[in-house]
Amino acid sequence: LNGKLAMRLKASKNINFRGSVSTGFRAPSLAQIYYNLHFTNFNASGATEVLLAPNNSPVTKAFGIQKLNEEKAVNASLGFTANFGDFTATVDGYFIKVKNRIVLTGYFDAAPLNIGVAEAQFFVNGVDTKTTGLDLVLAWKKKFGGSLFSATLVGNINNMKIDNIKNGNLPEDTFFGRRERAFLLASAPKNKFGLNLNYARQKFDAGLAFTHFSKVVLVDYGDEEDVYHDRIVTDLTLGYQLTKSLKLSVGSNNLFNVYPTKQDEKGNTEAGGYWDAVQMGFSGAYYYARLGFTF
Repeated sequence: LNGKLAMRLKASKNINFRGSVSTGFRAPSLAQIYYNLHFTNFNASGATEVLLAPNNSPVTKAFGIQKLNEEKAVNASLGFTANFGDFTATVDGYFIKVKNRIVLTGYFDAAPLNIGVAEAQFFVNGVDTKTTGLDLVLAWKKKFGGSLFSATLVGNINNMKIDNIKNGNLPEDTFFGRRERAFLLASAPKNKFGLNLNYARQKFDAGLAFTHFSKVVLVDYGDEEDVYHDRIVTDLTLGYQLTKSLKLSVGSNNLFNVYPTKQDEKGNTEAGGYWDAVQMGFSGAYYYARLGFTF
């Protein structure tokens, strides 16, 4: 049973305040309950056979892992919207408390069970978290003669904290250690901002976007911190309407070929190379030309 209370206050012709408080839940997914995977994990120490055991497995029960239950949440938000001619703004602060959050454990020593693998890991209701943050969208659009120009700033500031690790009698460093905690916190980066500029005139249009990714700190297989410093990625697109139904576009994603911070050569990252799968990606620049048809 979920509940929600929401309010909206029209402070003036151009400004509205809004807020809400609600509860929520998320049942375990089918994969989190039943998924079974035997895989080989490669890192600088070599290859290790690992079993990701389903929640209803005897192996899972042998390690004292409990039956998966639903996650429960309490959510609250407060913000405002404003509209002044060509300018609009929305700003919302939020608070999210999640109890019994489902996470993936670290690697337990499975050799004593004689099941053909060296390690095992499991999905568990492992942690409680609290997250506070701020979302904002500032937009401006203006016509100048036959030209249309728009600028939009979108941003998020976020802070997640792990309140409680529910390891019971199991060792915390194995159940949900530094490495696992770092990956969970990195899933909600400290901030991200984007500035999108667009221009259009007759058959021509252009778009320029700057995206700022905040610093991320992960822990590698060597138990060392991998620091990915903040980066700004630039995207550019240019378009021309050749005919009523044919448009040519050229552009680039990550125009200046920006990469995440390069890590050491020990191969202790999740991917076994120079980078983890951080938010901005590690594919470098992408250039394209595209023909679009409408009919």
